[in-house]
Amino acid sequence: MKKREFPLFPILCLWAFLFIGAAVLTGAPASDPPAALKRWTDRIIPLPQRIETAGSIRISPRGISLSLPGGESPLLRTAGELLRPLAQGSGFEIKGALTGEDVPADLRGALLAAPNSDQAYAIRPILRKKRFRGLLLAANTPLGLLYAARTLRQLVPAGASPESTLEIPRVTILDWPDLAERGEWGGSATLDIPWLAERKLNTIEVHAQLGFNDDGSPKASLSPVLMEEAGRQGVTIVPIILHMEQLAGTGLFRHHPEVAAMPKPGQPLPTDYTPPVCFSHPKTAELLSGWMNQLLAVQGVEEVDVWLSEESNRCYCPLCAGEEPFVLETKGILRAFDATRRLRPEARLRILLTQASHDVNDQVLAVVGRNAKVIYYDGGRTYDSSHRPMIEPVLSDFAAAGGWMGVYPQLTNSWRTVFPWSGAEFMRARMNEFVGKGLRSFIGYATPHNSYYDFNVTAAAEWSWNSRGRTPRAFAEAYAVRRGIVRPAAFAAWSELVGPVGWKLAGSRTVERLVFGAGGLVFVDGRIVPGSLSQSLASMDFGGTLLGEFDNERDFEAGRERARQALTLARSIGDAAVLAETESVAGVLDLLENLREIAAADSLPDEAAKRDRLGRALDGLDGTARALAGSLGRWGRETNPVPRNRLASRFRDTVDFASHLADAERASHDSLGLPDPFPSFRSRLAARWRDEDFARSETADLWADVTAAVDGPGEYDVTFRFEDGASGVKTRAATLLRGPDRARAKPVAEDRWDFRIGRFDRYVDYWLTVPGAVAAGATGDRYFLKLEIVGPALDAPADRRTCRGLVTMRKSWRE
Repeated sequence: MKKREFPLFPILCLWAFLFIGAAVLTGAPASDPPAALKRWTDRIIPLPQRIETAGSIRISPRGISLSLPGGESPLLRTAGELLRPLAQGSGFEIKGALTGEDVPADLRGALLAAPNSDQAYAIRPILRKKRFRGLLLAANTPLGLLYAARTLRQLVPAGASPESTLEIPRVTILDWPDLAERGEWGGSATLDIPWLAERKLNTIEVHAQLGFNDDGSPKASLSPVLMEEAGRQGVTIVPIILHMEQLAGTGLFRHHPEVAAMPKPGQPLPTDYTPPVCFSHPKTAELLSGWMNQLLAVQGVEEVDVWLSEESNRCYCPLCAGEEPFVLETKGILRAFDATRRLRPEARLRILLTQASHDVNDQVLAVVGRNAKVIYYDGGRTYDSSHRPMIEPVLSDFAAAGGWMGVYPQLTNSWRTVFPWSGAEFMRARMNEFVGKGLRSFIGYATPHNSYYDFNVTAAAEWSWNSRGRTPRAFAEAYAVRRGIVRPAAFAAWSELVGPVGWKLAGSRTVERLVFGAGGLVFVDGRIVPGSLSQSLASMDFGGTLLGEFDNERDFEAGRERARQALTLARSIGDAAVLAETESVAGVLDLLENLREIAAADSLPDEAAKRDRLGRALDGLDGTARALAGSLGRWGRETNPVPRNRLASRFRDTVDFASHLADAERASHDSLGLPDPFPSFRSRLAARWRDEDFARSETADLWADVTAAVDGPGEYDVTFRFEDGASGVKTRAATLLRGPDRARAKPVAEDRWDFRIGRFDRYVDYWLTVPGAVAAGATGDRYFLKLEIVGPALDAPADRRTCRGLVTMRKSWRE
């Protein structure tokens, strides 16, 4: 593998001078011992590549001055904003300098020779008459100086007032990132720019707003507010031109029908067919280039990322017939960028691989060569949290030969779930793989909000910056210190227990498979396809569908024991989110044991023995579902406390997945006539929608008398399910009303937010709360459910105006 080329020997000599020679020449005190150094390093994430301390001084901000290079750089202004609370007077000096200015020659050489030198920085003591009189912050660029300021602010938090005493370490740091580009796309990334920047994450890829003017010319834009904030915080924005087969949504074929791909002759088309794009038509590259030009004209944009198709993209026109479609697509994108580069020679292009291109990625890479950067995405292989390495040989070979390669990994249990997981070992392994295989970038996916995944995203920032620095335990302890957790060592021990168990669950895709199964879907090789919950439950063998990363009974029981030990520690730590996460991990292991017990009972030949064992197993599953609904709900409230109508559907699906499973398992064994201790917690049909509901209007209000389903105060689930049709529906609200009849009923609970269900998101849960006083009600009152949905547009073609589904209601175990 080709390594990054930089003069290693001179750097080592400079390090020796910086960290040893300087102390000898100045008569400085010896470096702090490891325990004393740890007191400082526990405050810093990510850990610097080289750091030493040698004591500290105490001084108030009134006795500290600040000087930074002049100029109009917004990054230097941000550095000043960070450091000014520390420096509000004179005396001790905090001095920022760029290497082209007043920086000692040895330090300048070390910074210029550092890997990813545009982000490198150094901090060293300023000595006068051998006394510690200040700190020099030096870097090659304003971005590096901003990183130095961020590190110093982590080391020295601001006091409550200018008279507060600050403890400032006599610190020597030389630092740079291992991965040049570290960032996210999707989720809450664009809302979290300061949060990401604090962790030295430096890139966000964001969907551009794409469309057409009335004359058919392409238009593209980005939020000016987003660009301004990113520029201030040192975060690069890379606009995305979405998957090529999804461009119909931009109005492309309305304005330019000539670029639509020709379908296969003689093959009937599904009613929801949307054509991909013909890349042999010259207009396609012209329109793509138009979008690229406008995006690259935005202040601060230097690159554009074009996503290859992730579904079928074959065109059967005479020019495309017989050609490999992804090779055609890639060549078309490169032609478009060549036209753009003639106007903007400094511009750069990225091309995103997909699961659909996977089998011909070698051909795509051969076409790309050095003409573009390449990012590896695959819905099944990079949105994967298993123990399997992610970067395949064809990709690492491309990087080793000098190609620019990045990756789009998920940073969570699953892109489809919102399940707790503090996975330090996992994140360290992923980032070490990326650095070791010569990648330049990771763009993580942590949907729907970073607040749920603070630990894992912060861990990604840690090891993408310094891949060989901390151990997982040391990182967890530093994370706890920065979070203000009272017992950091106990938190670190807890993390070492619960993290590996969570990794096995994530790698097995246990919760993900059950969430998909609840909607009659399965996720195979990065594609969502029709299926059923029974497919996920078909095999309860170790190494099988739900237990994929558990080798055998012994391995599974060892995981359950680790979870029990983690639970004991969690109770002593005093952090509600830590406790709820542990209960959730332990709960899924219990659920798997419940399912194994149900499978064992189903196989019994004796009917009486089967009924007895199944009754106990189903009761056990109900108990586990109840516990999981409680712990997952608590974890969500602790980590991302937002109003109910702002809760993402994926979080709701995760909270309710075990309840859906318990419901389905009861239904599948209904023929045995087993007693059900919780009948009100089973789904009851409330309403249906059919094509004719949208005959006169695209909006429809469905009504149902649900008096029989309301069983006292508490939480209730209202589940909209898409069954079939060419179009999905937008769900708007579920409202529970009470009164003597529908006309006089008054609202008592409502959940109002917009979502869309269809082929790929087949169901969604709306949550209602019935308070105790309302539940008592007046004698003779009834409960009614009003369901607001939006169906196919009236001007849609007749064969697209089909949509059918149903709505159920049940009591919920959520707290």
